[in-house]
Amino acid sequence: MKRFAIAFFLLALGFLSGAADLPRPDRDDGSITLPPGFRALVVADNLGPLRFMTVAPNGDIYVKMRTVGIIGLRDADGDGRAETRAAFGEGGGTGVAVQDGWLYHSTNSAIYRYRLTPGALVPK
Repeated sequence: MKRFAIAFFLLALGFLSGAADLPRPDRDDGSITLPPGFRALVVADNLGPLRFMTVAPNGDIYVKMRTVGIIGLRDADGDGRAETRAAFGEGGGTGVAVQDGWLYHSTNSAIYRYRLTPGALVPK
């Protein structure tokens, strides 16, 4: 993929038949090639070099960056695109994960844990 983007992949229609009000995929599936039955939309673009990502239970996306640390992304209006972006944390390292109300990420020398606060994109 020539541009840096986060693509939200919608699974096969049979799997999603019970879901309501899903965002509409991009006409060109975010300019990526997908297997038949799969669709995509670009949630956020022009973020820079991405390493890892995780999704919180409320739908907020946390992307691990090589230099910046973490970028939190939030889709406030339900269209599938992140209107809000917030950078925080230390850069370097690998991995980011959400588990039991906490966001974990690593640098080259430490592992950090942040409490996810309801309503807040940037954890404490």
